Amino acid sequence: MRSFLLSRAAGVIAIAATAAFTMAGTASAAPAISPRHATSLSIRASKTVDRAGHAVAISGDLRSGMVGLAGKVVVLDRALPGHAFVPVAARITGKFGGVAFVRTPGTTVRYKLVFPGSVHFTGTHSGIVTVKVIK
Repeated sequence: MRSFLLSRAAGVIAIAATAAFTMAGTASAAPAISPRHATSLSIRASKTVDRAGHAVAISGDLRSGMVGLAGKVVVLDRALPGHAFVPVAARITGKFGGVAFVRTPGTTVRYKLVFPGSVHFTGTHSGIVTVKVIK
């Protein structure tokens, strides 16, 4: 009985070892997937209250940790009162991850910046700034 259990245990170990080597061989043949790095996106408005038709700069910085991300697409989303956010413009970030948009709102509006993500970086969005327009 004891020899039967030992030979059965040896067979199970052999099967498990074969499966482990097979899986290891398959895993090493698969392409390596690098993790995507987290990002953050700030937002600020040059003015939060202004008259209709006056220019307002909406700007922000795209970062991964403490490093600004250059050459990435950032989208400006706008929401009029009572409406959902819609994309209205897109720009490429500068050398240090900065981006800016100039808008001339005719009514009070909310803005946010959106980075859709890339192969190496996760997508993110900023907070929301409101530009109140007085007539």
